[in-house]
Amino acid sequence: MMIKIAEILAIRLGLIMIKTRQRSEVDWHGHRGLSLLQLGIRTVKSFCHQVLPLPLLTPIPWVKIPPVCASLKKQAKLDRRIEFSKVISFSC
Repeated sequence: MMIKIAEILAIRLGLIMIKTRQRSEVDWHGHRGLSLLQLGIRTVKSFCHQVLPLPLLTPIPWVKIPPVCASLKKQAKLDRRIEFSKVISFSC
């Protein structure tokens, strides 16, 4: 249970870094996309190294979070995909 709580806190810190546009401070390689968990772990390491307090943790918003991709190629592939939905037609 403690490991899961630590994972959730790290993911929340990753979301905070993306929201505040500070992602480049912990993910300096522009073409590689780290997962939210990896971003959070690097954030904790960075804050501990610089002896800074962790940011105020707010609740995770109930909105759809965009998928995190491992590379720009994968992101481009996701952007080009075609999504289908069920079409229902009614006739009188």
